[in-house]
Formats: sequence, structure tokens, C-alpha cells
Amino acid sequence: LKAGTWTKAFKTELMNWYVTDDPSWSLHAAAACDTDGTIHVVWSDLDVATRHIFQSSWKEGKWAAPQKVTQAGDQPDEATLASGPHGELHLAWYDHGGVWYSFFNGREWSRGIAIDTDSSEPFIVSDYSGGIHLAWSK
Repeated sequence: LKAGTWTKAFKTELMNWYVTDDPSWSLHAAAACDTDGTIHVVWSDLDVATRHIFQSSWKEGKWAAPQKVTQAGDQPDEATLASGPHGELHLAWYDHGGVWYSFFNGREWSRGIAIDTDSSEPFIVSDYSGGIHLAWSK
């Protein structure tokens, strides 16, 4: 959609890209594209016996090494990702019966904070002015 008019559809080839070579189940991936065209992906995966949210970025033709976002003791799932107008990333996920949030400032992820302790299925978006909007199920 551009300036209120749908652009003409185009055909593209579907490609398989492997972000992680972890043999365990990688689940609930979400993606966002930032203002400089970098694609960011988050997913839930096992790290030894504990589930974590990981993040990687596709830039200049390759995936960056996966980065662990969540802290020890968490059991996160249902990750959702948004990119803000200044390239910042916003992540929400489900964990221990509630919705959590973290922010990436370009260097590191903030420690997760509980948004609602009796909810699930988060969904996050960022608007053009940088506002973050987070919805979830009760």
C-alpha cells in the first residue's frame, strides 16, 4: 500500500533461510524490518533445558549469530516483534502466565518487564511517531 493505493502485485520465489542450526525445536518465530532495511527475527528455542527467546538479523547477505534475549529462569514463548521509526526493536512474549516486554537500543536488550501477569498471546506494533502498541488475550 503506497499513498492510499495498492501497488501492483509481483511474484517472488520462496526461499528457505536457516537462522539457527540448533537441533531442538525452534518455535513461534516473528520478524520485523527496520528503517535501514535490516530484517530482524525472534524465536523461542531451548538453551540446554531452558526455553529462551533468541534474536538474529539479516544484513549484507548473512544472518548474525543468534543472541539470547531472555534471562535465566524464564520459560518464554509466543514472541512478537516490532521495529520503531528510529531502528529500535520492541519485543513482547508470553511467560509464566503473563505478557513481558523488552527493548533493543541498538547495542543490547533491556531486561524483560512484566506487563500483565494474567494474559497470553501478545501482539506488538510501532506507529510512525514511535508509539508502541501492545495487545494481548485475557
